[in-house]
This record gives sequence, C-alpha cells and structure tokens, in this order.
Amino acid sequence: PDLDLGTTPFHLLTATTEWAPPVSGPRLAGVSSLGIGGTNVHVVLQEPPAPAPSTATRAAALRRGDDGPAVAHGTDGPAPVRGDGPPLVLPLSARTPAQLAAAAGRLARALRAPGAPSLADVACTLATGRAALDARAYVSATTRAEAAAALDALAARGEAARGEAAGGEIAAGEMAGGEMAGGRSVPGDAWVRGEDVVWPRTGGRRAHLPTYPFAGEHHGALTVGAPPPPRPEQPQDTRAAVTDLFLTTLDLTGTGDLGRTYFAVGGDSLTAVFLVGELRDRFGLEAPIELFLEELPLEELISRVLSEPDDDPLGDLLDEFGA
Repeated sequence: PDLDLGTTPFHLLTATTEWAPPVSGPRLAGVSSLGIGGTNVHVVLQEPPAPAPSTATRAAALRRGDDGPAVAHGTDGPAPVRGDGPPLVLPLSARTPAQLAAAAGRLARALRAPGAPSLADVACTLATGRAALDARAYVSATTRAEAAAALDALAARGEAARGEAAGGEIAAGEMAGGEMAGGRSVPGDAWVRGEDVVWPRTGGRRAHLPTYPFAGEHHGALTVGAPPPPRPEQPQDTRAAVTDLFLTTLDLTGTGDLGRTYFAVGGDSLTAVFLVGELRDRFGLEAPIELFLEELPLEELISRVLSEPDDDPLGDLLDEFGA
C-alpha cells in the first residue's frame, strides 16, 4: 500500500496473465533483484523483433504446394510419393511407442495452428534440437498439411521402431537434399534402424515446437508415519535460556562479552532476523528488529527483549478509543 501504484502505470501480478502487446512499439519488461544487504538491480528488457523468414525458408515455401501426399514410417510401411518439391524428413523419437505416438499427435496439432513454423524450420528443429531416443519413426512431406496428416496416421497407429543397428553414421554428402531412394528416405530409414544420422541442411532454422510428452506417472515417496509428539520443554529460567541463545548464535564462549554491543561481537542483520524468529518461535517473545540496531550492550539488549510487551494491535486500538 505504501507504493501508491494507483498513480503509476504499474501494477503487481498475482497470477499468470496474458501479456498483450502495446498499440505501438515493442513490449517492455522490468526485472528487479532486491538483495537483503541493500544491493538492488533493475533491468529493462525489450522483446526482440519478430524474425523474418530466411531466404531459404521463403524459397522452400514457394516451391511447395498446398496439396501432396505424405507417409509416416516406422520399420515398415508404404513408400511416399513425391510432391512438386523435394520432400523433407521429420524425424521423431521417444522412449516408448506410446510416447512416440503422443509426440506425433502433438506435432500434427502444432502444424495446423495459426502461425505454425515452416516445414523447413520444423525439419531443422527436429533434426538438430531433439534427443535421439529408442522408439523412432519419421514423416516425409512437402507441405505442413501433408505432414500433419501423416503425423495423425502415425499417432493413430502408434507405429514405432527400436533401432537394432548400433553405431553407424550416414554423412550428409551421401544424401544431399534429403535424397529419396526408391521412394523412401535414405536417412529416415537409417534413423529408424537406430543409426546415427547427420541430417542434410533444410534451409530452415530452429523454431518453437511441442515439448516431450512425458508419461505423467506418479512415483510417490515412501509412506512416512506421523512424527513423534514434541517433548514438553523442561521448565527453565527464560532469561538464562535467551542469554544462551544469544551466546550460541553469536559464537561467544562466555558471559564476558555481554557488556559489548551486538555489532561489536560480530552480529549482523541476517543474524538479527534469525534471532527475532527464534525468540518468537521458542519463547513467544516479540523482539522488534530495530532493537538490534541500537547501541546497547548485549546484557541490556536481552533485558529489553524480555521486557518488550506482546504485540496486541486490538488492545492498543481499544486503549486508544478508551474502551
């Protein structure tokens, strides 16, 4: 309430909120880092300009039509028929066939969404930005629509293959341009067999694609019994206990330092916060943090802590009105 935000264009967020772009200009964000020791940093961030399609991506989009066949492949399957442009290979992998099917379905939906990346960007991202896992399949397509349809088919069949050939690598020079042999993708088939593939360049670049479809299995912690009831505190002299708390926390060996001030014996603001919490939790004592900032000998500081009245706002208010 002391910030008086109502007179400023700023407001505090308490939940995830859609960040609508301004009418003109880029979106700006301020990030503050407030150190407990008083070191504060504020950084103003500006959103990057929207990336323009690369020359290769635009050329690939112009070469590809809206219609054309696409085929999903696992270990076996029909060969894809060429469209007007050279098909691009979209490699997929997951840890299990079920997760592979889920990944295919997610990608199909993403390709149909408004503002979906180009097929060249999708192929580039899948080839260079995804781990090679055991269950594998690939899609050959010339357009996003083709790829989405083939991915749907892959998701429906749950078709996958575990690589049996260990090692082995096909160089990009042997399959320049995503060369298709007999209607199938040479690198794609090698990928499904479990081989390491150096994918040919697609002319695209990294894009945002759906993340991995984790299984969502719950692995609960071991059942833990109820904690034992706390042992009742032994009756003791409160002053002696509070004094011992101060001596232990400040690493003092005896009462000879009680005549020195809090900061003189090595106290600091973080330790003061700790002591305030301990006094409240262990003894029910409310010690204002400002008390530690006064130039008081430790012995007098402890006396002031023990004599501080309990914080009772309601009682103070009633006293103020004479109730």
